[in-house]
Amino acid sequence: MSEYGESIAPGTFQIRRILPGPIERLWDYIVDGRKRAQWFAGGEMEPRVGGTIHFWFEHKNLAPPGEPVPEQFKKPSEGMSAPGTVTRIEPPRLLAFLWGGGEVVFELSPLGDEVAFTITHRRLATRQDVINVANGWHKHLDVLAAHLAGLPRQPFWGRIAELREEYERRLPLFVRVTRHFAASAERVFDAWLDPAMLGRWMFGEAVRDEQIVRLEVDPRVGGSFSFVVRRQGAEFAHIGSYRELDRPRKLAFTWGVKGHSNPDDSLVTIEIVPTPDGGCELTLTHAMGPKWAEFKERAEAGWTKMLAKLAEAFAA
Repeated sequence: MSEYGESIAPGTFQIRRILPGPIERLWDYIVDGRKRAQWFAGGEMEPRVGGTIHFWFEHKNLAPPGEPVPEQFKKPSEGMSAPGTVTRIEPPRLLAFLWGGGEVVFELSPLGDEVAFTITHRRLATRQDVINVANGWHKHLDVLAAHLAGLPRQPFWGRIAELREEYERRLPLFVRVTRHFAASAERVFDAWLDPAMLGRWMFGEAVRDEQIVRLEVDPRVGGSFSFVVRRQGAEFAHIGSYRELDRPRKLAFTWGVKGHSNPDDSLVTIEIVPTPDGGCELTLTHAMGPKWAEFKERAEAGWTKMLAKLAEAFAA
């Protein structure tokens, strides 16, 4: 298991570590302010839904003596308070709380003599916010693991700078587009897998100034697709494979252009929800590796245009 966390959805970061048990011991390091201060932040907590957590950050106690503190971290190093509100509590397995505009969930799962500790941080506004909490939770879990093992304090501030760079490289970019369709969820789902329908809204002269050379699909989990088109005399092959097919609710596939981008660095997820008017709402989420940064705006504009063409195809 990698020690690094991941962005599992737009605005959501998750990280998991295996730590020595028993589970009751780890639970104390979450709810007991004195023990929590040894790896994250101290402060009293009201152990009930709606209860307040008075987080007190004093990170100088997490770093080895004499380690220089970067200027931007002076406040949390010397002492800073930040309130939280408990939203769920299920001892000794789960604590969820609102904090700083987001929601954090701590989950503990016993694994023999060890415990899986999973932290999920949701409702983060920007990718930069995700990167900020990623390097923070990563380092705090490093501190907890070392403390439980009885090891001396490791470099804290310098490691955070290294982690920020690593997560900048690792965490994906997201494009999300939502559209309502005056067609059933089943018809909209099938439009992604029918070559004839794909030629009416995703490719061809009706969508761009291009000619369709070949559209091939193998609609099963693990099956691949190849959409070959010709633009200005040059051929482009859009390729990928299906990761999930759950008609009519969800479809996921990798996405790339042969010779230009690796489909394994890009995942498109389609989620479809029926609406009371007999139509449906579709949400497209495109997760892309950081190397795609220069194409993010183009991808969003492209998917928006194609979904508009799909809506026109159903209206025709």
